[in-house]
Amino acid sequence: SYMTSPQWKRIALSQAGAGDLLCNFTHVVIVIDALHAIGQENPRRNVAVGTFADLMAGTGSYVCLRYAGPKPAAAQSVQSGSQTLTQG
Repeated sequence: SYMTSPQWKRIALSQAGAGDLLCNFTHVVIVIDALHAIGQENPRRNVAVGTFADLMAGTGSYVCLRYAGPKPAAAQSVQSGSQTLTQG
């Protein structure tokens, strides 16, 4: 679970930035800037953009998580026939 995984680090809500998650055990939204997120609160309603408070309203207390797992390699070497290609 992302709530207990060591790859996700709990951060202060004031540090929330694009790509962070606001979540509890019933709901998750993706942060898009310092005040707004995107999520689907209700299966009868399409995806919505709103403030953290609006999107998490009625779901209980929540935390802000930031991915802190392994970083992808800056460049990967791929063997292709007789030549080596570098991506990055």
